[in-house]
Amino acid sequence: MCDGKSKICGKWQKYRDKWKNYNLLAEIAGVMAELCPGVVELTRGVAEMQEEEAEFLVHHSRSTALGAVLPGYDWQNGP
Repeated sequence: MCDGKSKICGKWQKYRDKWKNYNLLAEIAGVMAELCPGVVELTRGVAEMQEEEAEFLVHHSRSTALGAVLPGYDWQNGP
């Protein structure tokens, strides 16, 4: 499936490893939440920041693509 040589394969492995780290952090946070209720709030805050970052990246990618296709499109301020 993945020979480790193609660009797409390398990106897939990078994201797979990143998600493994997130899963490990989630497990650690789960154990810590049992020990300390404050960790629950911290974990929620991190999840919200990641969600906001993902939304920004999607918006930025779409806007940048529109800027490449539509002359004069200002990706920072919209149409």
